Amino acid sequence: MYKFYGILIITILLMISTLHIDEVIEERQRNEQNAKQELAAKWSEHQVAGAVVLSIPVIENLSHQNTLHFLPENLEINADVKNITKKSGIYKVPLYETRILMSGSFSDVSAKVFETVDTTINWNKANLSLGVLELRGLKSLDIKWNGKTVASEVGDMPSGIIGSARTVLDGAKEEETNLKAPFVGSAVIAKITPDKKLKQEGKGEFSIEMVLRGSERIEFYPFAQTTTVTLTSTEETPTFQGVFLPEKYGVKDNKFHAQWKILGMNRNLPKYWTGDKSFLNEINNSSFGVGFNGPEENYELNALSNKYTLLFIALTFITLISLEVILKFRFHLVHYAMTGTALIVFYYLLLSFSEQIGFGLAYGLAAVATIFSISIYVFRITKVRKSTWIVCSQLGLLYSFLYGLLKIEDFQFAFEATGLWIIVAALMYATIKIDWFNFFEDQSKKQIVINNQE
Repeated sequence: MYKFYGILIITILLMISTLHIDEVIEERQRNEQNAKQELAAKWSEHQVAGAVVLSIPVIENLSHQNTLHFLPENLEINADVKNITKKSGIYKVPLYETRILMSGSFSDVSAKVFETVDTTINWNKANLSLGVLELRGLKSLDIKWNGKTVASEVGDMPSGIIGSARTVLDGAKEEETNLKAPFVGSAVIAKITPDKKLKQEGKGEFSIEMVLRGSERIEFYPFAQTTTVTLTSTEETPTFQGVFLPEKYGVKDNKFHAQWKILGMNRNLPKYWTGDKSFLNEINNSSFGVGFNGPEENYELNALSNKYTLLFIALTFITLISLEVILKFRFHLVHYAMTGTALIVFYYLLLSFSEQIGFGLAYGLAAVATIFSISIYVFRITKVRKSTWIVCSQLGLLYSFLYGLLKIEDFQFAFEATGLWIIVAALMYATIKIDWFNFFEDQSKKQIVINNQE
């Protein structure tokens, strides 16, 4: 019976070693994240589009300075993303450069302004704010208001969007939360005055063309009553993020296409408000977009494959036990330990290879190397070719099963359950003639019989 306990102890020790594999995977994943952050800091973090606000300063009750903020009536965004992959050491970092065209309009501005009581309108200081998350990623910008190019400067998004910006004219601060809006951080502010069309008709049209550099993802904000976003990307498998999914998406001509249409009733934002009100939570909870992390998450696949180590060890050891019955041959506990160690080394090979050549090819090479080494090892011990083919077939089926399990996302659970059922059924059939009552009895005094027939 000592052999049973010996195999059990070996299995436990091997499973403990898998904890180190998890630690190595986490460490390598942290290194990858650090490499991405380092390169993104030089290139640009992720970018946003759609944060367009018309701001008009007012004086309330002859003493309080405030600001009226208006959101567009409609906003159309076209983003053409060119995905770029750069290397930082051994790690590939997803970056992009996107050309964004935005156009939209405001309506009934003057009517809303004159609804306020005891208010003086400072039309000469009206401006259009465009939220830009990472200014260092802004490569070019052209803003037009009512068909005319307007000058712009770097500043902050209106503070009233995130809290109160109300001050007293004599300089005393009544209340102030002059912080940058976390969803954009910075803004490009376009001076749009003087503008008769805005004052007399309460209307204004704008168009914005810009080129942005970014990394990992791009987000959009549905500030308008009707926001339409059309996105194309050279990466064919981006991930959807945020609170809205596209109405249409797909791949055509080797480019990913997606289209969103968000109505005003789909998000909890007013058409206009004064600066002493905050809608920060509503704004942050309305974003949507896509992420560019590539079709394959290397370290996630490595971590998932490591979870099936016990299955590989148990089935391989059962195969060796079956060979003992078939060949009338006894494997030593050292043989079990060496075979189990080879199974563990597979995961180190997989991790190191996948960082260099990708997960799919790395998995194939690591599996072939492991199957070859264990099969040859068993053959050199037993001197029987039949044992080599049995072990080779068993490991080949197991590694094929695991790879299919990792790659089939939609039917993963069904594939796993079916595979386990087949494995259990095969084990039941293969071990039906084994005398388990006497198999693990101490046979140390029995003569070792080796069948050298091929």
